[in-house]
Amino acid sequence: MNKTAALLTHVGTLLLMLLCNTSAMASQTAVARWFFSTGYDVEKSGSTATYTPNTLGWSQISNTAWKTTQPYFLPNECAMVPEDCKVTVHTSNGKWQVTSSGSNPNYLLRLNTASIDKFTAKADYTDGSKHDQYFEMTMPTTSLRNIRLNFAIGDGSSSSTKFGVVYSVDGGQSWTVLNDYTAGAHWNTYVDANYD
Repeated sequence: MNKTAALLTHVGTLLLMLLCNTSAMASQTAVARWFFSTGYDVEKSGSTATYTPNTLGWSQISNTAWKTTQPYFLPNECAMVPEDCKVTVHTSNGKWQVTSSGSNPNYLLRLNTASIDKFTAKADYTDGSKHDQYFEMTMPTTSLRNIRLNFAIGDGSSSSTKFGVVYSVDGGQSWTVLNDYTAGAHWNTYVDANYD
């Protein structure tokens, strides 16, 4: 069984970590972490690009039209097979980039869109065919227990926007809605989200 978490959004940035319990004492182990603070080796196949973190130092990825390149980012740290764990974005008519923000920089994956008519309505969160403008993390979870998802989004509209958080355990055939997440009120303000 693969678990997929989608964060339905419009303009936002993402910092992400997946944790699970590893013993009866309920200590948490990071299964996968994405930092967006490194350089990347890229492997392209058609319009898909897989970005693998490298140790060559931080490197910005310019604002790229999603229709041109659909990105998949492997984790910076992973206790599983890294190629099985990916973060991506989806925007039918927007752009994405890896950039930094602030004088004490935050490194982030940014989704850029001005399409106010493309947001997924809350009533449609459980219908994957209607999902648009989102971040998505995919990884196998069959051997994991007590999974916790941790992420942070800074909202570019300076409005502490609410984002839907949904997950699927069947490859996206069906979706379960978690509580909404309220983003930080500015690009440089992040509010940690924890979902158990």
